[in-house]
Amino acid sequence: MRVVAATNKNLSELVKEKKFREDLFYRLNVFNIELPPLRERKDDINVLAKSFIESESTEIQISKAALQALNDYNWKGMLESWNR
Repeated sequence: MRVVAATNKNLSELVKEKKFREDLFYRLNVFNIELPPLRERKDDINVLAKSFIESESTEIQISKAALQALNDYNWKGMLESWNR
């Protein structure tokens, strides 16, 4: 069995603080992939938007204004959304 898990927390710090089980952390942390938030990967926005649209229909296109709005957006992460 393989488990893919994601979090916005620093689990290694939580293990040190005894707020997350060490045994579970080491079982989950066999292969670690770090993906920066979208706000730090602005070059991906156009590619992702076009890919999502093409997966729905090849007849749909996205306007330059819509792409610009997506690029201008702040793209807050999970923590920022919850701390409002």
